[in-house]
Amino acid sequence: MDIEQHGTGGVGIIGGMNLSAGQIPDEPSVNGSEKQIAAFCECLRFGDILQNPADFCCGEIGINQKPGPFAESEIKIDGLHDRAHIYLDGVLQGIQERTGKRNDIVSVCLKEGEEARLSILVENLGRVNYGPKLWDEKGILRGVKLNHQYQFGWKMYSLPCDNADKLSFAPIKSADSERLNSPVFLKGHFAVSEKADTFVRLDGFTKGCVYINGFHLGRYWNTAGSQKTLYLPAPLLKDGENELVVLELEGYQQPKVLLTD
Repeated sequence: MDIEQHGTGGVGIIGGMNLSAGQIPDEPSVNGSEKQIAAFCECLRFGDILQNPADFCCGEIGINQKPGPFAESEIKIDGLHDRAHIYLDGVLQGIQERTGKRNDIVSVCLKEGEEARLSILVENLGRVNYGPKLWDEKGILRGVKLNHQYQFGWKMYSLPCDNADKLSFAPIKSADSERLNSPVFLKGHFAVSEKADTFVRLDGFTKGCVYINGFHLGRYWNTAGSQKTLYLPAPLLKDGENELVVLELEGYQQPKVLLTD
């Protein structure tokens, strides 16, 4: 993941580069060996199979484990709180939201002898801290229906996403283009010679979270609103090398992050 650094002369020198306003480095500060990627599904290895609180949870179930056809049926999520990515055999089929602003129709149709694995990644989008909606449960509250029948036998995981250091990162290669629309972690490093407040801008990304040196800086959702940067206060930075991890949920155009004032 490339991290470009952009500052103004003498204030907040990032990576030892004294830049004037509007000046961008010719080359990103992260070299190819440090651009790394890890599949989001690796979190399942460290996920809590109990239903502890987390920003994300995942449920998986096998469909049609016995031989026989499975007529086309729409997947219905009953009690979605708040946002769901629906996968069949690891391929994204659609996204549904509690608000109904996005409600992709996803259907399953299997021929005789075929099987499929249905996975649903559910994101908790937060809660209000006042009023009658203070108690707001998260996840899938009632169940998932196929052909008007609730499905049972799910494996459910709580994914707190606070263990990126345990993931198996590997250098980004051209072959990873097939993973651009799958949830992934991307990791890069940048150097700091003088700590100062800055902002993180992720123009090439869609929706996800940013972590600085293991600290969850915040979420971004470039297609949803006007906010384009995340504030990065100086105390979160370290002298020398710093680590930046991005969890991208819906696909990125290019793995490039801009640090700007």
